Amino acid sequence: MENKVYSAQFGTQDMSAWLTEKTESVIEALLRLNKEINNSNNEPEIPYGFEEKPESTEEKVKKTIEYSLYDLTKIYSFALGGEWEVNDNDFVLNKGIEKLKVKYGLLEETSIHRDVMDFIETASELIQGERSPNRTLFYDALLPMLGKDKLFDELDNELELVRDGQESWEVFCDNANVILKEIEEKFKDS
Repeated sequence: MENKVYSAQFGTQDMSAWLTEKTESVIEALLRLNKEINNSNNEPEIPYGFEEKPESTEEKVKKTIEYSLYDLTKIYSFALGGEWEVNDNDFVLNKGIEKLKVKYGLLEETSIHRDVMDFIETASELIQGERSPNRTLFYDALLPMLGKDKLFDELDNELELVRDGQESWEVFCDNANVILKEIEEKFKDS
C-alpha cells in the first residue's frame, strides 16, 4: 500500500517522503526527551500533607510526549502506508523507532537485532574451532557487545577465565553455547 501526499503549495510533487522524514525526526526527538524525563529523579515538594500532589513539569511534559506520539504515529503510518494501531505510541515508547519501522515494513530487522544475530553466528563458528586463534577472535567479536546486556558481560567473564588458565577452552565452549542460546532467546524480538 502506498500513499501519496500532495499540496497546493508544491503542485504535483509527492510530499510523502518529506512528511515521513519530518515526522520521524519529531518522534526521535520526543523519544529522547521522554528517556531524559524517565531518568530524572526530581520530585515536586508537597507543602502540606492534606493537599493533593501537584502535577510536576515532568509529568506534564511526559503527557505531551505521549499525546504527540499518538498523533505522530498516525501521520507516520499514513505517510508510509503502514497499518496504524491505537497502541502505536506505546509501542514506539517501549520498543523505539527502529521497531516501528520494522512493523511498518521499512526495515526487515532492527540494528540491535542484526548486531546480536551476527555476533551469535560469528561466536558459534569460533567456538567450534581450536583455542588459538579463536579465543582472540571471539574476544574481538565480543568487544562491541560488552555493556549491552549482562549476558555479553558473562561471556567476557568466562573468556577471561580461559585467558587466565582457570578454565579450559572446551569448558568455555560448553558454557558459551548455553549463554549464546540465552542471548538468542532474549533478543529474538528486539
